[in-house]
This record gives sequence, C-alpha cells and structure tokens, in this order.
Amino acid sequence: MLALGIVLFGLRFCGQGMFSHIAMTAMGRWFEARRGQAVSITNLGHPAGEIVVPLLVVLLIGAVGWQATWLVVAAVLLLVVAPLLAILLSEGRDPVLHAARVERPGLQGRQWRRRDAAGHWLLPALLPVLLTPGFIATVIFFHQAHVAQVKGWTLTQMAPGYTAFGVTTILAAFGAGWAADRFGALRLLPLLVLPMGIGVTLIGPAEGVAGWYVALAVVGITQGMAGSLWGVLFPVLYGTAHLGAIRSLATTIMVISTAIGPGITGLLIDAGVDFPTQCLFLGAWCALMVVLCSIIAARIRPELPHR
Repeated sequence: MLALGIVLFGLRFCGQGMFSHIAMTAMGRWFEARRGQAVSITNLGHPAGEIVVPLLVVLLIGAVGWQATWLVVAAVLLLVVAPLLAILLSEGRDPVLHAARVERPGLQGRQWRRRDAAGHWLLPALLPVLLTPGFIATVIFFHQAHVAQVKGWTLTQMAPGYTAFGVTTILAAFGAGWAADRFGALRLLPLLVLPMGIGVTLIGPAEGVAGWYVALAVVGITQGMAGSLWGVLFPVLYGTAHLGAIRSLATTIMVISTAIGPGITGLLIDAGVDFPTQCLFLGAWCALMVVLCSIIAARIRPELPHR
C-alpha cells in the first residue's frame, strides 16, 4: 500500500500537477501582448491527451495486457519524452535583446510574493471562484451513472455529451485567449462561471438525453475559459517575478476542489438529494459567483498598473 501511495503521488504531482503548472507559469512569464493566445494553445495539451491517449491505451491493453501497457508508457516517457525535452530546452529560452527584461508588476505596481498574496484580501475572495469550475465539472462526470439511473438514460446514450464538452472546451479556450488579449482578462472574470451555471442548471429539469448534450456543451465553455483566464489573469494581478510560487498555491486550491466534490455530493445523494436536484443549487451558487466576480473586478481595476 505504501508503494502504491508513493506511485500515485508521483503520478499526480509530477504529471498532471507539475507539468501543467510549469507550462502555465512559463507562458505567463514569457508572453505579454499575446499571452492569452499562448496560454490557450498550451492548454490544448489536456484535451488532446484526453482524445488520443485513451484510444491508444485501449489498443495496447488489448494487444499486450494492462501490466505491459504500463511498461510501454514508462519506456516512452524515459526514451522519448525525456530526451526530447532535454533537446528542446538545451538552449536558453530568453529571446534576443530580452535578457535584461524587466519583470512586469501586478496590483499597486508591485511584484507580489506568495505570502503577500495570501495575506491580501483578493486571493481569499477568489478562493470560491477558483474552487467552482473543478468542483462542478468533476461531480458531473463522477455521478454520470447516477444521473443515468435517475433520468432513465443509458451511458451509451449519454456518451456524445462528452464529445460536445471537449469541443466547446477547446473552442472556448481559444476564444477566451483572444478576448483576454483584446479586452483584458479582468473583463472576462465576471463571465467565467456564467456558462457553467447555465449548463449545470439544465441538467436538473432535462427529460431527454439531448438536454444532457446541451448541458455538457455549455459547461465546457467555462472549463475552456478557466484554463486561459487564470493563465493570463495571475500575471496581471501579481506580476511575473514570483508567478510560479503564487500559481502553485492557486493550483493546489483547484486540485482540492476536484477531490472534495464527489464526497460532498455523494453524501447528499445518500441523504436522499439526487444529483439533478443538486444541480439546481449548483446553478444558484454559480449565479452568486458571477456577482462576486463583478464586485472583485470593479474593486481591483483601479489598482492595476497602466500598461
């Protein structure tokens, strides 16, 4: 059990957690004028992996079994991915005439450290907003079998909804990246959880499975926006000098949301509150987050440096 725990920690920390954190921090520090587009392109790694890797893994398991599949994956990481990263990163990443660049400041013209951000009112105010997308998306997928049972649908009938979710996630990521560059990330903040609120609310009264497709497609808009928005907004709010440390704190919060969601909603299901009914309350929560984001954006706008 100890070995399994170490392995799972390594996969989570060094894989999904650390890789995405490094990528988003690098894009935030490197790009400025087109930071939103850079972040949105980088975010394609997750949906691309979700589309391609499961099919390859299923084929591998069918050919060599699940244990040998793990060995193949490990070999690819060691013999292909690691050398490729070493080659790509062998040269300095600073552009010509950019070595002496000045780190861009954030709120109040400051370079914020993690302890400063944690002690300021803004990060605690953003906490419920950071938690919401991961929490809701996770519980929707986690309780899909329960939703099928309550609605009288089959999992096969519900499957196209995940394709709709993936497509809108990708489109929204590109759209949000462009909009963040064009209008500013702060203006997008009040809109972030609005699509998710609409989508999750639609699950409650949906009778036909087409309602499930529409709901997941709309929820996917927020998922796509979130990846691009946070990648652009944190450098604007806190500067770029200590961006990695601050992003690590925010990433931890978002990971926690995905962990606690199924437990909380599962307890409510056991208490007799089915998940479609819970979706109505989750939609109301998103409406509150829209109001909160509007207040936050209005309050911090005067503190942003002019660029």
